[in-house]
Amino acid sequence: MAAKTMTDEKIGSADFEATLGKLEKTVAGKEKTASLIEANQITLEVANLTAKYNPPVPIEVVKLDFYGRELEIWAAEKNDAKLQETAKLIRQNWDAVKAKIEAKGGKKEALAFENLVVKTDAAKTPADYAKLATPILDEVDNLEKVFE
Repeated sequence: MAAKTMTDEKIGSADFEATLGKLEKTVAGKEKTASLIEANQITLEVANLTAKYNPPVPIEVVKLDFYGRELEIWAAEKNDAKLQETAKLIRQNWDAVKAKIEAKGGKKEALAFENLVVKTDAAKTPADYAKLATPILDEVDNLEKVFE
C-alpha cells in the first residue's frame, strides 16, 4: 500500500524500486534472512527519500532504527564485518543527531542512547551485538517521542 502510494505520487528512486523488487522475490522464495535484509533496506530507502521533506523526526533517528535491525540480522548471521560496519554507522548517525535531541529537551533520552552506543562501540562478538539490538530499538522509540 505504501509502495503504491509512493509510486503514484512519484516519490521513488531507482534504489527504492530495485530494493522493492528484491524484497518481492525473496518473500516469494521464502528466503527469511534475505527478506529481512531487503525489508530493512526499504526503511533506509524511505528515510533517504523523505529527507528532503524535512520530517519532524530527524532522518538520523530513522537510520538508527534501521541500524538496530541490522544488528539483529547480522548477529543472527554471525557476520563480524557487517556488525563492525553497523556499529560505526550507529556512532556516526548518533553523533550527527545527539545535539538535536538534547536541544529538543531529550537529555535523559540522549544519555540513555549514548550509553548503548558506547556498549556498541565496545562490542566484540555477535552475541555482544545481539544483546544490544533490542535495547537500541527500544531507545530509538524514545528518541522519536522527543520530536512528537
